[in-house]
Amino acid sequence: MINLRRAPIYDALLFYALRRDLETHRFLPRFGEALSLENHMAWFAARVWTAAWYVAEQGGQSVGVVRLDGEPDRSVSIIVAPNVRGRGIGLEMLRQLAAIECGPFYASIHQLNAPSIRVFERAGYVRVGSNGVWLLYRRD
Repeated sequence: MINLRRAPIYDALLFYALRRDLETHRFLPRFGEALSLENHMAWFAARVWTAAWYVAEQGGQSVGVVRLDGEPDRSVSIIVAPNVRGRGIGLEMLRQLAAIECGPFYASIHQLNAPSIRVFERAGYVRVGSNGVWLLYRRD
């Protein structure tokens, strides 16, 4: 069981650490660009007031993060910490998010990111289209 809590600004470094993981970074829209701390902080600051940020914790440890972009898109992004992947954390994060936030929710998932595709589909997201290498999902 995880606890999903709102993330204050000081959690920006946790989001940075998880975004830098190679398995995560290769599925980001701008893969190949250097993900410097300066660039990340500018990215985070630009979104801090327009998105809902959450940290998933288990046993006192951070095990993942969730970003829910603001209206009208309500786009969901999750990152599960590398050391706990494959244990249902992502699915639980999406379920808890749906219990505390209003949908509909959307997600853009890279077509080669099979683990994310599986977890979003298990959480009730339905594929509604594609845009190049990005598969578009929705959950009402």
